[in-house]
Amino acid sequence: MNTNVFWTAERVQAQSEVWRDELMPLASTELEHHLIESTAALLAAVSQLQEAAGCNRAASERAADLAREVSAHLKTGISALTQRLEHLENA
Repeated sequence: MNTNVFWTAERVQAQSEVWRDELMPLASTELEHHLIESTAALLAAVSQLQEAAGCNRAASERAADLAREVSAHLKTGISALTQRLEHLENA
């Protein structure tokens, strides 16, 4: 499991500023300045959310695998217990 988080809060802020600075020369109106500022922040935040969703998906898959494994062990144990009880009843 990869526990290294790429999109930390600091990286989100820094990347948002990089994208903003790259795009800001293209803006000619105040509205475009605000649009670039908002879009850069949102893109960085979405990148962080995508990483978090991927981590969540991986953790959920591992949890589901573990649940299936535990279920199989329980079925095996219950089956063995049932066979022992049936053997005792027939003895």
